[in-house]
Amino acid sequence: FKPLSMRKLLNLKGVKQYLQLSLPGMFISLFEMSTSYLIVLLCAFIDIKNGNAKYAICAGMILMLIIRFIQFIFTGISYALSIRIDGYIYMQCLGTSHNNNDHSMIIKAKEARNVGYLMMIILNIIISITLYFAKETILSIFINNEIVIDVLSGNQSYLMDILIIHSFIMSFEYLLSSICRGIGEPYSTYPAQIILCSYYIIPFPLMLVCLFYFGYKYSLYSGLTILFVLYTFSKLISVAIMQLMVWCRIDWKRIAQKRYKKATKSMQLQIVDLSN
Repeated sequence: FKPLSMRKLLNLKGVKQYLQLSLPGMFISLFEMSTSYLIVLLCAFIDIKNGNAKYAICAGMILMLIIRFIQFIFTGISYALSIRIDGYIYMQCLGTSHNNNDHSMIIKAKEARNVGYLMMIILNIIISITLYFAKETILSIFINNEIVIDVLSGNQSYLMDILIIHSFIMSFEYLLSSICRGIGEPYSTYPAQIILCSYYIIPFPLMLVCLFYFGYKYSLYSGLTILFVLYTFSKLISVAIMQLMVWCRIDWKRIAQKRYKKATKSMQLQIVDLSN
């Protein structure tokens, strides 16, 4: 047994491959977090004249905290699904070396995708029922200010209803991202590009126009509503684009064959490196 040198383990090509795999996920997290902070910052401009900006900020932060908590649930499922799809495609690559007509692992990868859809629907039903019927109890965990609770769940407010719709759309955003990650390059980089466009190019200019041109910033309820409606709309755009891509562009058999050729080429290069 001869240990490999650090030069062979850490080379420019290897580091480049790690960056290609890690950067899309990093940028998705960056866009998600920065969007949340920017929306909370915009809350600071709502109804300043009447001194209600502090309530808008509190309401915005509470909604973002609830969204983050729900995201943690969806993140765990999405990682599990991407690992499973990646494993099935890898097994298909191994099977391709013996039998080109055997597509049993591709079928299992598609079944895993369908199970992911079903799990997200079931989770959304549970989350929606919880948010709708226990919203005051949930909000009381975060704050005991009656004005903020009324802003979030009062008769004039639709924010908790928007949150339920937002949760439903967000779950499929995570699901579709996990399918792209499981399939691998170049699809693993697409969610970051789609999220960048759908979050920043369309919704934020509209948010600024609605708040400062159309005067939504002068109303506490209307200002918060328009911010979170447009935030939810941005997620709807990203989900629609990713779903179209999954339906129209992904050829599972061709992806497995491409992965097999790439893995064979990589293995041959590693054998050459080790022999040297």
